[in-house]
Amino acid sequence: MQALANPSLTNANTRSNQWVLRFFPSLTDLAFILPAVLLFTRMNGSATLLADGDTGWHIRTGEWIWQHSAVPTTDLFSYTKPHDAWYAWEWLWDFLFAGIHHVGGLGAVAFASVVLLGCISVLLFRLVRRTTDNDLLSFAMAALAIGGSGVHWLARPHLFSWVFVLVFAHALLSARRGNRKPLYWLPVCMLLWTNLHGAFFLGIIMVCIEAAGEVIDAFLHAQDFRDAAYHRARPYVVCAIACAAVTLLNPYGWNLHAHIYSYVHDSKLLDKIGEYQSINFHNPLAYFFEVMLLLALPAVSWSVSHRKYASALAILFWAHLGLLSGRNIPLFVMLVCPSAALMIQDLLIRVGHARRLSLLATRTNGIAARFRPFERAPRYYVTSASCLVLLAVCFAAGLPGFEGQFDSKTFPHSALPFIKKARFSRLFTTDTWASYFVYNLYPLQPTFVDGRSDFFGHDMMDDYVAVINARFDWERKLDEQRVDAVALRPDDPVVSALKISRNWQLLFDNGAALIFCYNPMRHQDKVAASQVSPALSGGRKALGLSQPGLIVQSNTQIKERRSS
Repeated sequence: MQALANPSLTNANTRSNQWVLRFFPSLTDLAFILPAVLLFTRMNGSATLLADGDTGWHIRTGEWIWQHSAVPTTDLFSYTKPHDAWYAWEWLWDFLFAGIHHVGGLGAVAFASVVLLGCISVLLFRLVRRTTDNDLLSFAMAALAIGGSGVHWLARPHLFSWVFVLVFAHALLSARRGNRKPLYWLPVCMLLWTNLHGAFFLGIIMVCIEAAGEVIDAFLHAQDFRDAAYHRARPYVVCAIACAAVTLLNPYGWNLHAHIYSYVHDSKLLDKIGEYQSINFHNPLAYFFEVMLLLALPAVSWSVSHRKYASALAILFWAHLGLLSGRNIPLFVMLVCPSAALMIQDLLIRVGHARRLSLLATRTNGIAARFRPFERAPRYYVTSASCLVLLAVCFAAGLPGFEGQFDSKTFPHSALPFIKKARFSRLFTTDTWASYFVYNLYPLQPTFVDGRSDFFGHDMMDDYVAVINARFDWERKLDEQRVDAVALRPDDPVVSALKISRNWQLLFDNGAALIFCYNPMRHQDKVAASQVSPALSGGRKALGLSQPGLIVQSNTQIKERRSS
């Protein structure tokens, strides 16, 4: 009787322990909350996510889509290219996040972005774990990669590209292991990706790299090269063709592809965009990139020696993109991570045979083996859910670090009331501030250029850079666009030129933003003072100045005065 009772008690106790274990945090939970921990302890919280004004024009575009039940095809925000053809290629993100913004403002947008980063971290951790089957090593490598991706944590559509890149990597890993069913879902993912972010072509490249790896393997090792290459690469080629076909299902058809191609090949334009430049290695987060680069070099050799040619090609491809542009670094560190982790795991096995290192390797592998049953037990992921609730409460309460607004140190909050009152018709400002003004002042205040560099092109961006840097013809550039006001930071080079120019008058200066107004006005040959006084009178009242009479001159008189 006693002998029969013991197994029952043991099984009951085991079931009880398994039930309790479901509530324990797992490495998946830790991976999910890792971006939030880094963001709110080592970085500037929501100010980091909202450090780019482009979030503003994305939201206003989404609101336009909600209001008109259509995707815009012409410009909405500028006075330099009004009604010109415009490709809102991230319209679906704009639509979704405009709805989120309507519910909870910028705080909800930042919260949704943190959730996306958590999902990205989990997808990466699970990808590395599927590759190495070592939970602890996988988490360490994923944490390293997530830290490196912090160089481009912004509440913008590119976060969805990170999600889809990892989804494609999971599907390709399954296909490499013989399960090709996930390949059938990639065209569906591509359809969403195409309308969420313009980097969708990277998914097609990933599939093609996998096909190229199969062709190289067949060439080097198969007796019948053509037959082997055909059968091994065909599923990937078919998948790539299907993915390419569905990218045509967007509001602009094939014109979107032509536009993206011309944009990414316009070196004159990309050279003027900060995020397309190589990373500044003085950035604290650059150390993660350096570590991954050092791991990538031997990982290429290791992959080739183990006949993982697609992995070697992928490492070289993503390393090239990462060195070329800072915005590609997150993709590099994420997609190199699995191969680097697999190489390290193989190294740990090999050093186990070395006399001096065998103890360290044995203990490391033993700890990972004993930890695996605990980690792989079913979970309810209570820790992740609790973190989501806590983040939502913090954002709703607007606690320090969780403010739902653009950073006041970066954007001119204090200048907004003045600009609203002045109602300038043609304002020149930085592209980042312009996007911020679009968010706060649209449709009242059109701007010179904003963050949509692909729309304005290199000619307009050349004019913009010429003015900002006070090039010899900066005033002529403003004249050509009939600019009547300039809002800039004190350290912008052209500010010094504006201060000494007799054609510009300083109206507002609070140490963080300066606003100049052109005087006399140039819109007509003769303009009544009452028609132009609101912009000047508002500025004078803000500065506590009296209101003198305005001297109105004709364009001819202005030109004569300048020539003298």
